[in-house]
Amino acid sequence: MRRKSPDVLTGARTVFVTEAVVTEVHHVASSAGQSQAPNAFLEAIAEDFYELVPISRADHALAAELIRRHQGQTRRKKRKPGSLDTADAMNVIAAA
Repeated sequence: MRRKSPDVLTGARTVFVTEAVVTEVHHVASSAGQSQAPNAFLEAIAEDFYELVPISRADHALAAELIRRHQGQTRRKKRKPGSLDTADAMNVIAAA
């Protein structure tokens, strides 16, 4: 039985994102043929709903290490091995 996920964004006052996530969300939404969502997302960032987490040079080195360490070890929806990408690794670093 599938559990219903709580809608954490409904009550959120601020959501933290990295530039890697901004780039990925805009690219995926644009590639999916969404006409308004990509720019609405950028506008929401400009309006301060999303808080950009600064990423340092050391964070990029740590991201490379995380990606290397977890190569082929993450589970995906189709039960095949996957890997962290840059946005995933930056999320882990930002959360830490």
